[in-house]
Parts: sequence; C-alpha cells; structure tokens
Amino acid sequence: MNSSGYFNLNNFGSQFVKGLNCIIFLYVISIGLLVPPSILPHTNFIGILLLLGIIILNLSSIGGDKISNKVEFLENISYSNILMPVICLLLMFLLVFAQSFGKDFSFLSSFAGLILHVLLLVFIINTKNYLLAYLRSYIYLVLIMACAGLIALSLVKFGVVSVDENFVNIAELSNGSFTRDLGWAESYIFPYNLGLILVGSGELDLLGWKFYRISGWAHEPSTATLFIAPAMILLFKTKIISTSLIRISALTLITFFWFFCMSIGSLFSFILIYLFYIFVTLFFH
Repeated sequence: MNSSGYFNLNNFGSQFVKGLNCIIFLYVISIGLLVPPSILPHTNFIGILLLLGIIILNLSSIGGDKISNKVEFLENISYSNILMPVICLLLMFLLVFAQSFGKDFSFLSSFAGLILHVLLLVFIINTKNYLLAYLRSYIYLVLIMACAGLIALSLVKFGVVSVDENFVNIAELSNGSFTRDLGWAESYIFPYNLGLILVGSGELDLLGWKFYRISGWAHEPSTATLFIAPAMILLFKTKIISTSLIRISALTLITFFWFFCMSIGSLFSFILIYLFYIFVTLFFH
C-alpha cells in the first residue's frame, strides 16, 4: 500500500474513533438526565461496557493516534484540573451513601452509577485531545433538542397537535427509571417524538398568554434546564463555535427553549453552574 493510501486509511480510522468517542460521550452524559437512553434496559451497565470498550480501543493502535509507550502516555497527561471532577465524584459517593439508608435503595444500580462516572472521568482523561469535539457535539445535541422542543410546542400552540390525546407516560417509557409521573395517565404528550410537553399540570398563564411547559427529551423541565445550562455558558463566554452568527443563533434558540421550560429551579441551576464555571476559571487557570 502506498503512503497516500495508508494516510487516507489512517485518517479514516482516526475520524471513525473520534466520532465513536463523541457518540459514547453523549450517551453516557445523557444517562439519568434524558429519557431516550433510559428506554434501553440496564442503561448504566450498557454505558459501563461502552466506556470500557472505547477506552481499550483508544489505547490500542487503532485510529491513527498510535501510542507505542503507554507509560509515557500516562506520564504526559495533565492532571492540573482533575481536582474538580474528583470532588464531584466524592460528593456523588456521599449522596449514594446517604440514599443507602432509604428503603427503596438499590445497591447494584447505585454502584453501577458510581463506576459509570469513574470510567467517564478515565475516558475523558484518556482522550483529552478530543475534548473540543466532545463539547461541540454536546452543544449540537442541546441545539437539536431545543429546536425539536420548540417545534413541538408550536405544533400544540397552533392546534396541529391536540393536548387531549397521544399521551405518554415517562415512568412506563423508561421502565421505571423516572417516576415523576408514576401512576399518572395523562402527564405528557410527545408530538411526533420531537419533544416532551407537560400537559398534566404544565399550563402556565403569562400576562394572559397561555402555554405549556416543555422539557425537551428530559423527564422534567428542571432537568432539561440543568442539562442545557453548560451549553448556554459555553456559547456566551467562549468562541467554541468560531462563526459568530451560528454561535449567537444557537444561543438564542437554546435561550428560548430555556424560557419555555419555565422551571422554578432553572434559574437556580443556571446560577449554580455559572458559579461553578467562575470558580474553576479563577482557581484552576
């Protein structure tokens, strides 16, 4: 094989692994926040297997970024910002420990969740060269969810979709992973599978204008705003998307989605994540 053919094959392998990394990253960070991953049974265990597989794949010679000396590779990893995710993992461990005293506590599920987050940290450190791709793919996912949610709301607002039929129950849809609407028959509608709309108790009246709260692909509006808040901060504070028109347009659409979630906790979640961003910026840069 000539050098040009080898380069093209090598470049294809690198792009394939990069795309696979992004897909698995998005899947794992969506677990526990978005409904679609929870449709599959044993979501945490699937995430663990995917992370183990992709970590091994990235450590192998597949994908173009060959690492002949794994020890040297590990020594060159920058651990300057590792303190914050370690603190988050510690807090998660304490939360699981506190929950262990509850009567409905599942040790296996909670332990799998801890292992999942530890492996996610290892995966991100191991593939830190792809971090920009991960953040951009996350922003694009948020943008797609926001656009789909706003379209779903528009279909309801203009009477294309009725709020009196086509109900979905998230507790049943997620096999009990989310229990917000457990035992509640008429809780959400999911117009054309675009975005969830809370119709059971979600209609609000803002200065005479009535509309239903939306949650995108999340199980409740508060979770939706928590999921999209980092994307809003990245678009507002950085040039992670270089084209100003695309960046401003994306931020505008996501902000509209955030507004129509109308969650009491949305403002608090946004402030909390923004303070976390400021803390990291001040003390770790």
